[in-house]
Amino acid sequence: MKHPLTLTVVLVMWAAPTADAECKCDVYKLNGGWCSTCEAGYLAGVRIKSEFLFEVLDAHGHNIDPSAIRCAICKEARKSNSFCDTCRRGWIDNKVYMSRLTYHLTKGEPKILFDIKCAICKEGAARGGWCEKCRVGMVGNVAIKDKTDFDHAAGAYRRLLVAVRLSSQCEMCAVALMSDGRCTKCKKTYKNGEVVSDGQQKE
Repeated sequence: MKHPLTLTVVLVMWAAPTADAECKCDVYKLNGGWCSTCEAGYLAGVRIKSEFLFEVLDAHGHNIDPSAIRCAICKEARKSNSFCDTCRRGWIDNKVYMSRLTYHLTKGEPKILFDIKCAICKEGAARGGWCEKCRVGMVGNVAIKDKTDFDHAAGAYRRLLVAVRLSSQCEMCAVALMSDGRCTKCKKTYKNGEVVSDGQQKE
């Protein structure tokens, strides 16, 4: 006697992969995004293995109900496309970005590094550098023309590189480092990319 249920299970297991299973790393390396197939995200061309860290950085921002905004500075920032230092979030075209890095990166333009002709710009991409000749700054693979936006983004980008390495040890510390927060697991508090308190009581 044949077993229809068994046959059905086998057919499902051998079904063709869905579109969601397709690797999209090549797209996300340029524009930012999370590849669920490879379980890795990209921001400014940087590979991020921690999904928790990637989600907190809020690569492409999100919409929020204006009536839910309680901060007066945020209300004005939403109108002027500016950043609220109190809440540590920026606004562009009515979308909120939950990190200074992604807020400033959004003002730039992703570039394919291979296509960049200027040696200074190409070198600056690795560490976040400004090219006086081209009057543009490179933050990873993102070109930013406004010097103020570049300065903020470059500092946050260098912190991201540290956070990515730290995430392999503790994801919560990596997030705390990026947000000037506290890791409740390791009891460490971060400020400006540095540990300012390790939570240990002095005798």
